[in-house]
Amino acid sequence: MKLYCHPASTPPRIVTLFAAESAIPIRWRTRRASSAGWRSGRVTRKGDRVMIRGLHHNAYRCRDSEETRRFYEDFLGLKFAGALEITETKTGRRTRVLHTFYQMGDGSYLAFFDAPDQPFEFKPQHDYDLHIALEVDPATLERMYAKGKAEGREVRGVSDHGFVRSIYFRDPNGYVIELTSKTERHDELMDPERNGARAILERWTKAKAERAA
Repeated sequence: MKLYCHPASTPPRIVTLFAAESAIPIRWRTRRASSAGWRSGRVTRKGDRVMIRGLHHNAYRCRDSEETRRFYEDFLGLKFAGALEITETKTGRRTRVLHTFYQMGDGSYLAFFDAPDQPFEFKPQHDYDLHIALEVDPATLERMYAKGKAEGREVRGVSDHGFVRSIYFRDPNGYVIELTSKTERHDELMDPERNGARAILERWTKAKAERAA
């Protein structure tokens, strides 16, 4: 693999790698690069790991596609972006499934599988077991809280978690849907260089092992 530097006009912390066989450029950012670089999905210096570019979609089972659409499109306001009817699996097995997609503001999707012939235990999920947190601005948080109350929906909050303020609904499939708005301290409290996340995890892991011994 050959290493080529960008022209002088390019920030010195950014270089390009070319695979010798294909000469396909791969962007590389060192740890000193901006946080945006860390989120860009490019190869990073730390362990030469390929960073994830972002979430494309999360997929969940649903009881009924139309019932689910009414909640996510009509109530939450997400764009109903796509529907894929699946009649055969990749192994050639006949099936009957509808795969639907709802687009969020960052271009990612919430997706659902309506598979009536495949057993699945639908139940009211506990927050710790499964919840989906969707970011909104503070005004939208207050508006959706009032909208949920006015429509007689189950709604909890507003809960102040320090780094976010949240309200909670339950969708037709039993999943907890959190709408969350960042506080002014969000970036500080979610910065691993300052919040001690790794030390907290190590302490938790050690204590958990000791309790199990």
